[in-house]
Amino acid sequence: MSLDLADGSGGTGGVTPSLAPPNDQISDGETATEYRELTDEESAAATTRHQMLIGRVAQSSAIVELHLRQLMTGLLDSKYAGLVAAGLGMNDLIETSLALVKANEEITEAQRAEIRGLLLRLKPAVVTRNHLVHGLWVPYGGVRAEGDDAPLALISKRRTGDKAIAVSYEAAEDVDRELGEVGRAIFKWTFKVLRKQARRRQVYPPSI
Repeated sequence: MSLDLADGSGGTGGVTPSLAPPNDQISDGETATEYRELTDEESAAATTRHQMLIGRVAQSSAIVELHLRQLMTGLLDSKYAGLVAAGLGMNDLIETSLALVKANEEITEAQRAEIRGLLLRLKPAVVTRNHLVHGLWVPYGGVRAEGDDAPLALISKRRTGDKAIAVSYEAAEDVDRELGEVGRAIFKWTFKVLRKQARRRQVYPPSI
């Protein structure tokens, strides 16, 4: 697939970037997919829908991160725990909490299995969340195969080329629901199992 993010003036120029359709890369014997131009109305509707979904997923993610910090604070059981958890990203919060859950000597095996299952359940949702929130959304070259309405997220990772990943609207809605469900379950577990530890008064450096 060829990536074409230019608008003809040497940059994106404030327009929606796009991917060049791959018809020029069809091998001998293959049949090219038929594409059609998106109308202005279709393009605007797709952009609005996608931006609304990104907003929902970002908000759900922020709530999950709050509940993960509460969990980590309770597991550390220190008045300085909030300071340690502050500012950590979702993946760091998950991995650190998994380690703390494994080492914890106060919780039962059933409680350990429950919270570990919730944390592991978050991992695939976080991957799709990152594609949606951090990826550059691009309509497919301003064109669309008949019946195809899945937007593409242009993902950039360290020391690799850009990669376009299709994320359907249904997948984005599923991630939003999954984040909400798991976040609520983690919150309930934290304040049921770590009732005292999670409510410990936290100490932070004085504001400058």
